[in-house]
Amino acid sequence: MKMPMRLFSTVLAALAVSCSAFARPYVITAQGKKIEGTSLKTDDQGQLVLTTPEGQMTFPKGTKFYVDDPPEYDKAAKFIKAMQYDEAIRLLKSIIKEYRGLGWDYRASMLLPSAYYGKKDYANTVASCEALFKMSSQNKKDDDIALAYLDSLMQMGNIEKLKPAIDDFIPIAGRKTAAVAQLMRGNMAFNSGDYEKAVLDFMRTADFFRDVPDTLPEAIFKTAQCLEKLGDPRAAEYYNRLRKDFPASVWTAKIPVK
Repeated sequence: MKMPMRLFSTVLAALAVSCSAFARPYVITAQGKKIEGTSLKTDDQGQLVLTTPEGQMTFPKGTKFYVDDPPEYDKAAKFIKAMQYDEAIRLLKSIIKEYRGLGWDYRASMLLPSAYYGKKDYANTVASCEALFKMSSQNKKDDDIALAYLDSLMQMGNIEKLKPAIDDFIPIAGRKTAAVAQLMRGNMAFNSGDYEKAVLDFMRTADFFRDVPDTLPEAIFKTAQCLEKLGDPRAAEYYNRLRKDFPASVWTAKIPVK
């Protein structure tokens, strides 16, 4: 029986998707030759080890290669979104092990702090973030990673490590991280009674980080609070700004009634 053209086209499309979904790993030699295999790993020296029907072949570090996307990666991301953190951690750690040196281990490592942080496992959040910082200092510019790291240190009460970390992050981190870090540093100074030092961080966030609205109500309120303690009449200006810009904020409700 002759297959209808539309059905024939559908079958071909399905076969194409199936083949692409299970593409075999391969390497490209220095001479430009493509060699396919059944699996691809790296050894302890970072060399590529391609398994073929004829046996294993080793290629020097830096050789171009292709390996299919691990389906576990998308599953782990979905588990994080669904707050199923233990399942996400299990999959991500498996990817890191199985795809060592193949790129996907790095991508999985970038997701791992989010899973630990969501689980409120602050010690492992800190450890996984620090591992990323060792891989590349550029990871300190990632707001999700940096904020999880700083907040985890704070939740653990590790002020000894938190203070220098804040000073390190503020000049290089993204705007959101810098704003939050300044609030943290201001709060530490405020709690120690150093209102002159605290007001600098609070005011800097309130006046120069208006593009980070989540931090503004607290920054404005605490700027006013510090100025009030220092006998500075500008406190009223910041309280009024808080009432005007954020009337429904919990920080507005904290404004003292006189």
